[in-house]
Amino acid sequence: MNKKIILFFFLTITVLLILIVVTIMQKRSTTPVTQLDSENDYVAFETVIDDNSNEFNQDLKNNFTEFLSATKTENTWSAFAGNEGNISIETFATVLNGKINSNISSLIDVNDWKLYKCATASQNSNVVMSLRFKLQFNYQGDLYADQMKYLKEWEKSLVADVAPIIFPKESSKGTIIQQADFTTMTDIDYITVRRANVLFSDGSQGFMHYIFVGDELLFSGDVNCLLEAQELLFDTKS
Repeated sequence: MNKKIILFFFLTITVLLILIVVTIMQKRSTTPVTQLDSENDYVAFETVIDDNSNEFNQDLKNNFTEFLSATKTENTWSAFAGNEGNISIETFATVLNGKINSNISSLIDVNDWKLYKCATASQNSNVVMSLRFKLQFNYQGDLYADQMKYLKEWEKSLVADVAPIIFPKESSKGTIIQQADFTTMTDIDYITVRRANVLFSDGSQGFMHYIFVGDELLFSGDVNCLLEAQELLFDTKS
């Protein structure tokens, strides 16, 4: 009788251990999931993995590569989420060897950011990144003035900081150099576009653009793609 009880407990413990191992393996695997959020019309790439693991970094890079290579079939924004919720733009940029200006990070919702890919764009880039300034009810100072001040300060390193996201192919081949200061383009559809010339490692040239509309910051290498994304963003939120 005792032997049967011991055997029963041994088998039970073995089964539980197997279930635990399977559960851990499932959590550590990552499967990019194309998931439509009907409220915001975003396609989310979900990464179910511990945020601080080495696998997380590689899996996030793989998901970004999948986003870049996926055939665009409809106008959607994309977000990247993990097991703890949305992955912060700071984490995302760091994994790709990019950077978000610390002063800007203090004013934006670092977990509320999106990427957009145009079906057709110029040779520069078809990726748009959107960041959103968060509400600051008890902000000490002039919030808008500080937003503009920090943006102007970020312009000095903006191209290098976000190149891995906006110019992923060109960035992987070598350093992207900002050739001149940002200037204001002629307003397009009543939207002020800031633009700087950039030089790619192969000697070709391009542009970095950004706009500040409402509480959204949008960045892209292609101005038409940028405006297309902006229109979709505000149509989506209306």
